Amino acid sequence: MKKIINRVAYATLALVLCQFSFSVYARSLEQTVAVAFNTNPDLKQVYHNYKAVLQEHNVAQSGWYPTLDLEASIGVGRQDSPESRASLQNESIKPLSYGLTLSQLLFDGFFTSENIKRTDFEAQSELFQLKAAAENKALEVVNAYLNVIKDQTLVDLSLKNTETHQQIQQQIQLRHDNGLGSVSDLSQANGRLARAQATYFTAQNNLADSVGAFIRLVGEKPNELILPVPDAVMLPVSEGQFLDKAKLNHPTIKSAIADIKAAQAQLEVNKSPNLPTLTAQLSHTHTDDRNNGGLERTQTRADLVLSYNLYRGGQDQARVKQFAYVVNQAQDIKDSAQRQVVEGAQFSWNSYSFVSRQIEFLQTHVEQSFITKQAYKEQFEFGRRTLLDLLDTENELFEARRNFVTAETEYLHAHYRLFNAMGELLTALRINGDEYWQLKIEK
Repeated sequence: MKKIINRVAYATLALVLCQFSFSVYARSLEQTVAVAFNTNPDLKQVYHNYKAVLQEHNVAQSGWYPTLDLEASIGVGRQDSPESRASLQNESIKPLSYGLTLSQLLFDGFFTSENIKRTDFEAQSELFQLKAAAENKALEVVNAYLNVIKDQTLVDLSLKNTETHQQIQQQIQLRHDNGLGSVSDLSQANGRLARAQATYFTAQNNLADSVGAFIRLVGEKPNELILPVPDAVMLPVSEGQFLDKAKLNHPTIKSAIADIKAAQAQLEVNKSPNLPTLTAQLSHTHTDDRNNGGLERTQTRADLVLSYNLYRGGQDQARVKQFAYVVNQAQDIKDSAQRQVVEGAQFSWNSYSFVSRQIEFLQTHVEQSFITKQAYKEQFEFGRRTLLDLLDTENELFEARRNFVTAETEYLHAHYRLFNAMGELLTALRINGDEYWQLKIEK
């Protein structure tokens, strides 16, 4: 039944749009979202934050690599010793030394391995946050895109309605001037014309607001937009399936789960001071102290260096307890995020469900109002209806069309909110987020 309603609703909306001076649209919704991804600074900000966290993961991985340090010194000075006073040694000295030390961490109480896990999970969390931000930004663009189409349609409807009111008002004015019409009829016609003109200006103002929102999100004016058709194949077949997908796939929940794992890894990181650190070192040093009466020395050695803290005032134990609570906090945040996602998904499903039912009745209202208008025109020709009666049918048809266009736009909104609630809006728009962020945004 819903598929039949969908086809009839789209056909009716197309008929409504085609009857007015509506531009022939050529830019698709998918293309518009792609342009927004290229230009929107809010999304770029989240993307660059993800790349920064990814570099922190690279920093953590460097802990397992060896370090090579060069140390060199040269100086000047004076010495005061029995030998120098007896002129057996030079009073001035110029010590010189240099050396290379190669160090390799062997064990650090699992600090490095757990820190790598922590930063990896944090990078995953940021990636899911980026996907959530992209999904939400895409939904904003969808809303702005549809609002421009809707408000342009309402402007055209309002203009046509105003022109019709002007034509009928002129006929009533002519009848009044010829003594065939009453003052009350003329005043009603004038009042309704004024209301139609006010409605037209309100529609223009709403369109200007929609265009402004579009420019803010996309970075350019809307031009030649195409009325989108949501991918019906991706729509859930039931409310239960929809909510299950939302809880399983939504990037906000996935980000919260990654945060829990990152907090657990940080807890293990803070346990590492309770274990020793073992480092292997290979060093080669050269010291030239001959001008001080000393010798020239070269030393090469290999060492195992063990470091084990015995007491630090209890801060290590306190830190472990602190991050045990942080893990619990991360779990609570995940539970809260899941509830918010489910709540938002429930709202989206309710909107989709109720508006889909409403469309059928609004479509019937448009059809019956049009039939009534045509019937009144025929009756007017036989003197059975007045010009005010015709004006009434024009108003009724205008309101029916306006309500239908508004509801149909809300119906399209509801489709895309469903995709967003399941974390699948980018997929529905045929946008590969992973590939896009790597190839398009990073410049």
